[in-house]
Amino acid sequence: MTKTYLQQMKEITPDRLYYGLLAHGLFTERLPPIFTSVNFFDYCQSLNNSFQDKAATYISFDSIRHVNIPRQLGIPNPMAYQQLCKCLSDNWDKLCDHFEHYTSYQTHKVSRIHIRKLANKPSLFEMNYNNWKIDGSPEPDLLMGKRYLVTADIATFFPSIYTHSLTWALIGKAAAKVDRDKRKWQNIIDHYTQNTKHGETHGLIIGPHASNLLSEIILTVIDYKLHEKGWHNYVRHVDDYTCYVDTYENGQKFIIDLLEELNIFDLKLNDRKTSINELPLAAGEQWIRQINAIKTIADHETMRFPDVRAYLDNVIEIMHHNNDKSSILKYAIKVLSGQTMTANAKEYCAKTLLNYTILFPYVVPLMDEYVFKTYNVDLSIINKFTDKIYQDGINSRNYEAVSFSLFFAIKYNICIASISVDKLLKSNSCIVFLLSFLYCKHTKNNGACKKIIDHAMRLSLNDDDFGQNWLFVYEVLSKSSLRGDWKDMKNNIVTFLIPIDQW
Repeated sequence: MTKTYLQQMKEITPDRLYYGLLAHGLFTERLPPIFTSVNFFDYCQSLNNSFQDKAATYISFDSIRHVNIPRQLGIPNPMAYQQLCKCLSDNWDKLCDHFEHYTSYQTHKVSRIHIRKLANKPSLFEMNYNNWKIDGSPEPDLLMGKRYLVTADIATFFPSIYTHSLTWALIGKAAAKVDRDKRKWQNIIDHYTQNTKHGETHGLIIGPHASNLLSEIILTVIDYKLHEKGWHNYVRHVDDYTCYVDTYENGQKFIIDLLEELNIFDLKLNDRKTSINELPLAAGEQWIRQINAIKTIADHETMRFPDVRAYLDNVIEIMHHNNDKSSILKYAIKVLSGQTMTANAKEYCAKTLLNYTILFPYVVPLMDEYVFKTYNVDLSIINKFTDKIYQDGINSRNYEAVSFSLFFAIKYNICIASISVDKLLKSNSCIVFLLSFLYCKHTKNNGACKKIIDHAMRLSLNDDDFGQNWLFVYEVLSKSSLRGDWKDMKNNIVTFLIPIDQW
């Protein structure tokens, strides 16, 4: 049964919103899966008083994307993030009124990726393709009689969002500029959003799920304004637009109208990702249909060695014709993980995917769940792969890969031959620092552990250094070395780490 945008939003109660965003939305899925904020949520529930209202620095780290280009993600200070989540929960009825006003006109659900109740999952957001059974599949109707496809992407979307533009979207730009009463709910949301980013008014942190909710406050207004200008035949995946038009000139008009609405919120289009292409070749994500066609061709009950080899060869060919787009290999890895294969096919598939990962390190985060576990990869192969990923990561300063190599080494109880604590401490990466400590503790390297603890002590002496590395410093130091809320949390045995035996 299909559901409207508003129906999906109203399925979430204020308490469920607060729990989902705070207990399961603090850490991005791009991190090694060792972090949790459930313990922190429980601690917050037990407090009689709220945390101090103040701006806080946050952890930033690079995640490798398409053609090895990094994207800066972040982990906010947990206290500042808790206050934002509580604020959003307290005003959820008003936010739902906002979404009702700006989406009730829709004959199909324009926004395809947004917070929602997920089946059998406690979190509220998943960066994935929409569920057609619930969201509907409007593309065939939107395509009817159309000759051109317009694709458009907002440039550096989350980092470009001006926090005051949240109030512009909620009550109107003119009214927001006049009414700056800090007690008004829309200004309180703006305030707590700024607090998560050290008091800055520009940019939302990419990663925490609250940012995805905040962005929809603005994007649904832009959708409404485009509708008022006569644009009905388009869908949006967060900040990516796909519009179907009958003439090239109308495609240009859509881009102009979109630009005008974005400008109101100080947002810009990404020129490199904005295009008008003739249908039918350009319709939708062409590569998805191409990959699914491969599966159909080789759709035996059990995939054999030649089937897997042909599949992967075709995937690489499709990638080659799509500028090595990372989504293609990620999609293929997930599709293959659900197939039944012969023993030879499994072995070939696993080894080939591991080799591809060395060439395309942006898929490293998928390896444990979709390759190691799926194909029961031999420990010696995991060890060799981990060594290679670590060394390549250190040499190229790809600290996301380094983090995952340390995670693999701890989880599978293997040693990284060329590890150097001195090099790891030069990474300037909070996540690398913490995983280095966990690795050295796991391997009982007491000398290295002391060196890392000393580094945490140095970082704790400066507020900015502490804030940018809070997760590492908090987890590594004892309560006697911490202050304020951090010391109270440590005294209550709050941890943001999942026990190693549950990894």
